[in-house]
Amino acid sequence: MLDDGTVRIFLSATASIANVSSDMQSFLRYLVNSTDEEAANSGSDLVKKVHERVTRIKRSRKARVEYMTLKELLSDTAEEAREEGMKAGIEAEKKETARKAKAAGFSVESIAEITGLTQEEVAKL
Repeated sequence: MLDDGTVRIFLSATASIANVSSDMQSFLRYLVNSTDEEAANSGSDLVKKVHERVTRIKRSRKARVEYMTLKELLSDTAEEAREEGMKAGIEAEKKETARKAKAAGFSVESIAEITGLTQEEVAKL
């Protein structure tokens, strides 16, 4: 259980599915092969409803545009997060190098010049 009270269940659609209900087996088979034929042959109302909804969404221009917009937004957000993480890592490495240089007796001025940190930042370390 997660902190917010929700529960996550991880399913492997290609694993052995002998210990689950026939509806779940049909659904897992559909996840692996989500075709019209698989949905029609599933015998599961759930799979048929899911397939109908998926098909309707795939045919909707509005849904495709919203999906692509969301995908682009998520991609941009991930790229920004990666860049921020890289910058934070570089900054942390600069500070660690400065701490070591300071402990080794290098001058604040030299450390600032080498690391790109300000003299004030180096002095605070």
